[in-house]
Amino acid sequence: MSNRNLSTLFDLLPIGAYQSTADGTIVRLNAALLRINGYASEAECLADAKVIGAESYVQPGRRQQFITLLEANGHVTDFVSETYRLKTGARIWVREHAHLVRDDAGKTLYIEGTIEDITQEREASLSLQNNENLLRNVLETIPDRVWLKDVHGIHLACNAAYAAHLGTMPSRVTGTTDVFWFGNDLASAFCQTDLMTIEAGRTLRFEGPMHSPLSDDATIYEVIKTPMIDANNQTIGVLGMARDIHERKKAEAQLRDTTEQLELALMGAELGLWDHDLTIEKGYFLDERSCAMLGRDRNDSSKGRAWGHLIHPDDLPGTLDAMRAHLSGNLSAYEAEYRARHSDGHWVWMSNRGKVVQFDQHGHPVRMVGTLMNISSRKEVEGELLKTQADLKATLNSVAHLAFHDALTGLPNRRLLNDRLETALSASQRQKKYGALLFLDLDKFKQLNDNFGHDTGDLLLQQVGLRLLQCVREVDTVARLGGDEFVVLLQNLSISADHARLHATTVAEKILSSLNAVFMLQDKAHAITPSIGATVFLGHTVTAVDVVKQADQAMYDAKAKGRNTLCFYEKIGL
Repeated sequence: MSNRNLSTLFDLLPIGAYQSTADGTIVRLNAALLRINGYASEAECLADAKVIGAESYVQPGRRQQFITLLEANGHVTDFVSETYRLKTGARIWVREHAHLVRDDAGKTLYIEGTIEDITQEREASLSLQNNENLLRNVLETIPDRVWLKDVHGIHLACNAAYAAHLGTMPSRVTGTTDVFWFGNDLASAFCQTDLMTIEAGRTLRFEGPMHSPLSDDATIYEVIKTPMIDANNQTIGVLGMARDIHERKKAEAQLRDTTEQLELALMGAELGLWDHDLTIEKGYFLDERSCAMLGRDRNDSSKGRAWGHLIHPDDLPGTLDAMRAHLSGNLSAYEAEYRARHSDGHWVWMSNRGKVVQFDQHGHPVRMVGTLMNISSRKEVEGELLKTQADLKATLNSVAHLAFHDALTGLPNRRLLNDRLETALSASQRQKKYGALLFLDLDKFKQLNDNFGHDTGDLLLQQVGLRLLQCVREVDTVARLGGDEFVVLLQNLSISADHARLHATTVAEKILSSLNAVFMLQDKAHAITPSIGATVFLGHTVTAVDVVKQADQAMYDAKAKGRNTLCFYEKIGL
């Protein structure tokens, strides 16, 4: 192939290609590499006199690693690095291949290489990894037992709750079958329900105890199995989830008992009758049983009265609407529940049902008949059921609160702090504003516990939590990690690192002042001081774990300086 053809091939390569001196000075580059580095022409790039290696790598020492490999092997392949675009300084990820061109004496003449922009590929890979991590985190936060098996019964994944049920860790479950954990008989039974789920092609539910290799457990579980379908509509496995429904089953039994009692009460109730002459104002007549329900004399059954005169004012509008709907023909019957006044002054719940039984020659209704039933007992039971539902809801809310809050102080726990810190890092990234994290440890707290008892220590921790809340804004977070360790997350501080640091210092000084004040615990005065470590962060330049580690390290620096003081993590680049 002629030099001209080689030159054309060099220029038309879809990825960046170059020739450079041994020190990295660009001698020649193609159009693709010009685009990667932000240049409009080769002349512009050469005039810029940038050194392709020494001035392009983000990571210090990365160029030397490249040269070392190149000199040792004569070539470099799949060298992935974060670099700057030479002209704009924007960061990108690239994959490099290069080799040395030597003369007959073995002396290096120049370096030839290719550079491929893989920024989108890397971002997609990181996004996939983040999604996998997110799915794993979601799986682990589910309190129910969750597992996934393929069509051959081999475990593909499970959460910690399921693994704990087996007495092991999730990583040790993957790749095993039920035979390994439960033996042939139970494994066969589990396989049968898996096959039923696959054959049904839909979610199936089972109830009963869950066998464990550790011990027998009489707790009732609801096991839900769902076939897993791939993009080609092929079944690839079965997803299982087991939920403890022992308490729910007890509640259902209690509800059935209550319902049966209600039905028995209704069966034994006597119905009263009424007759309503619609052509006269006082044409509403109650029979003797209806009068007795309302505490009235039997002789009142012969007295006509206006319809609705005994109905509670709050219930009258709805009852009127039901009556009009029936009389207009929109409803086939009249039905209403309302409170009626008893003769001794209290209100009785009544169920009223009736129907037009006579019309005049023009088709207008002239007479209705119906029944009355005292449903006060039923209403009372319904009220109790509603109260029970409210109590159950409150209990569930309380359980959810305990999952994310410290039981002693009511402050967010480590799990909730991690969620809020991740959110704070994302918000900081979007808004380009700094945040800060303060890590507090109470000085000589163990001595207080040893000398005055854990009750006094618990009271102190509760009061410390209250005082910390009084030192921060509503947008900030005060959390207890455990023991005498507290964390304060400050968000949305400033676009200036110095201003953010000043804000964090002000809050820390406020905390020092507040916690240095005397604590009155069980009528005794106690003193405690905090050692505070602080760090400032901006976006995702650091991970949430590293932010906590930095503040923790700074706290130990504060301890080393004599306690009851504030130290900042000094190694962070601001």
